[in-house]
Amino acid sequence: MNPIKDDKTHIILTSRIRLARNLKDYPFTEVLNPDQEEEITKKVHDAIDSWPDTYTFYPLKQVSLLSRLHFVEQQWISPGMMERTDGASFFLREDKEVSIMVLEEDHLRLQAILPGLALEEAYQGLLQVERDLDKDLDFAYDCQYGYLTACPTNVGTGLRASVMVHLPALEISGLKSLKQSLTKMGLVLRGFHGEGSKSVGGIYQVSNEQTLGFTEQDYIRRLEKAVLEIVALEEAKRKELYFQEKIKLEDKVCRSFGILRNARILSYEEMCHCLSMIRLGIDLSIIKQENQLDIYETIFRLQNASLQIQKQARLDQESRDIYRADLCRRMMKEGF
Repeated sequence: MNPIKDDKTHIILTSRIRLARNLKDYPFTEVLNPDQEEEITKKVHDAIDSWPDTYTFYPLKQVSLLSRLHFVEQQWISPGMMERTDGASFFLREDKEVSIMVLEEDHLRLQAILPGLALEEAYQGLLQVERDLDKDLDFAYDCQYGYLTACPTNVGTGLRASVMVHLPALEISGLKSLKQSLTKMGLVLRGFHGEGSKSVGGIYQVSNEQTLGFTEQDYIRRLEKAVLEIVALEEAKRKELYFQEKIKLEDKVCRSFGILRNARILSYEEMCHCLSMIRLGIDLSIIKQENQLDIYETIFRLQNASLQIQKQARLDQESRDIYRADLCRRMMKEGF
């Protein structure tokens, strides 16, 4: 029996494209005065108001810390933007696939996230958003260097492309050689929330580091190729674990199953680890589902702030862990 699934959706979770842009004739965000911040925000707001798509506007200074953390957890804004409460804001499209951050490190950070390996689709959709903005805004652009950005590593295309992947088998065996190989390719392996963050439940971001010297399509093609190679490595490692260390693997999966099925107190980190092992167990047919269980969605939904938003109450750490365990027991009962 071949334990490995033929499709890649069990490993490739989402694709993200981000474009950094700044307005001409304004200093970078860090040195803007309040009047300039207001001018930029109004220009962007007026431009988006004329579009047929529905966007919700969130001025961060009017939003609670809990809600801002929830926005970060859902990856609608960057972790660094959570602290920029003076003039920072963002627009979220109704389908929640596109967000437009205003006064982040750059004046604008446009972002699109789609399920699966869909970098080109995400890029084309975001490019249309950028073109619509460009009708009303004048972006800072240099004929030699490309789009000008606050951080030199973003100069050029201003593009960051990333793919979220589930790599539990490679994580078990070690990721050092993979990280070294990606570095040589101008790519980087980051944690769940990007730069400076840790992996959550064996989930990592693979993204480009360079933005200068190649076209946007070049970066996308190189990243797609690398991601498919990583998927092949993960599948090979899963097969190796299944055939060479099956009892140990089954033990990890079944222990995780037992914890989520019975635990009364469950931290976010432990939940993510257990969900990762259960997902691996499902993918390798070690355990079977009765109903489709979206583990990736669960990892997002049961983060600390998102959990409290769902409960509509502020919870201390112990109360969060108790509530999380309750929801996981219910989920396991329905799914298996």
